[in-house]
Amino acid sequence: MPNSRAAIIAAIAMVAVPWTTMLASIAYNESALLFFESLAAAWFIRALRERSDVMRDMAIAGVMAGLAAGVKYTAAPLVLIGFPLAAVVAGLVAREKTFLKRISVGAGIAILTGLLSFSPWLIRNTVWAGNPVFPLAMRQLGHAHFTPEQVERFERAHRALENQTSIPSRLRAFSHEILIDWRFGWLLLPSPPPQYY
Repeated sequence: MPNSRAAIIAAIAMVAVPWTTMLASIAYNESALLFFESLAAAWFIRALRERSDVMRDMAIAGVMAGLAAGVKYTAAPLVLIGFPLAAVVAGLVAREKTFLKRISVGAGIAILTGLLSFSPWLIRNTVWAGNPVFPLAMRQLGHAHFTPEQVERFERAHRALENQTSIPSRLRAFSHEILIDWRFGWLLLPSPPPQYY
């Protein structure tokens, strides 16, 4: 953050989102996921804003993204891959060839350091279950100790509801459960960025 006032306002804004408060009180892994995702986002933003040590900042951002993926697999595509790609898009928008080159190399470094910090979970699952992403992809990579009934139960619990299998019904569910849900704190988006405080 450019100054302590901006950092305080950013922290208050994050805490003010109702979903953050709700997820933080759940006794699962969401608190750690939010923590590491926030740190990854902060380091990516620092790399894009400060530009003084892009490689170091992107490497640290990648480590945080990898830790987020280790906490919950959904962070792998969203944070470990999505954040570096977003940084490259920001580099394209900046239209500075040298900065774009540095950000592109930095994005590659972020993915590599992220995979490195994510690897203990992948290695553990490979040794323990024979499947690096267990319990995902059990039919393709191995189901370890799960019985066929347990595999079916897991897959049924993680697929779309029967009334949400078509594209229009999925878009409708996305709209109702995310876009117009007040708990996501969408009203905070129009607020000015922290650098202006």
